[in-house]
Amino acid sequence: AFCQQYDIVIGYGAGVFIPLVAGVPFFAMEHGTLRDLPWQQHKAGRLCGLAYALAEHVFVTNPDNLAKGVQLQQAGKQADGALTTTFINHPYDEFHPLTAEPDRLLREQLLRELDADLLIFWPTRHDWTPAYSYMDKGNQVLLSAFSTLRRAGIRVGLICCEWGHDVQESRQYLKAAGVCQYVKWFPPLPGQAYYRMCLTADLVADQFALGANGGVTYKAMACGAPVMTYLDPAHYTGLYDELPPVINIGTEADIVGKIGRYYGASRGELTQIGLDSQAWMRRYHRGHETTQTQLDIFTKFLEA
Repeated sequence: AFCQQYDIVIGYGAGVFIPLVAGVPFFAMEHGTLRDLPWQQHKAGRLCGLAYALAEHVFVTNPDNLAKGVQLQQAGKQADGALTTTFINHPYDEFHPLTAEPDRLLREQLLRELDADLLIFWPTRHDWTPAYSYMDKGNQVLLSAFSTLRRAGIRVGLICCEWGHDVQESRQYLKAAGVCQYVKWFPPLPGQAYYRMCLTADLVADQFALGANGGVTYKAMACGAPVMTYLDPAHYTGLYDELPPVINIGTEADIVGKIGRYYGASRGELTQIGLDSQAWMRRYHRGHETTQTQLDIFTKFLEA
């Protein structure tokens, strides 16, 4: 009854089954949901897959999931052949972080506490063990690279967020490697605190398995921070005129090589990557265009 009071109903992520069960027409918004969940042979997976198949329209915000959105819509719309899947940028106000500034005192404190000359902020959730492979962020790649760097005498500090199923596994890995004293853990950071930390560190790290950017990367880019992550150009074909200007690496050896290059050198290159990232966001990740795309589709639905 609650859903029936609205002209437009949007199911978000795995919660898209709610309007499905309510029996009202609905739209679906994915934010990484389609990678694995709809293909899992359990109740939640089957409900999710059915909901995305029967949605009036699916908005895909992760480039690597666009084909999966189309696949589910094909399964649900075979009768009329109306495939309704659209890629949109993450609904996000790219101007929100522009007032953020680095916290100089916090930076000095972290450098001392972590015995570091270079700081990496890693806000990505920790999901990397076999039990959560369907949510894999490739955390073990950076965990291993960081351990290698510290043992090689590279004084880099790591700032992590306590987020994900495998936080304890990551802590245990770092302890076993003998480098846990060079890592600082924070609870997940909200809005302005997140942007401030992005700028307080020297660079931001995201995922090393998916090949596509999500909210962590785009929010860091918007405030002008350089981002180190893995990006597969194939996922971006036809979506943008140019790829996001991230430090695109996906292996431990690549991370060790890149950090070794930036360590002790001029921060000019990292600063430029941050500026290029912010410019890319203003050019290709504009919130008003994301909103307008949705409004155009909603209007057609209401007129019909």
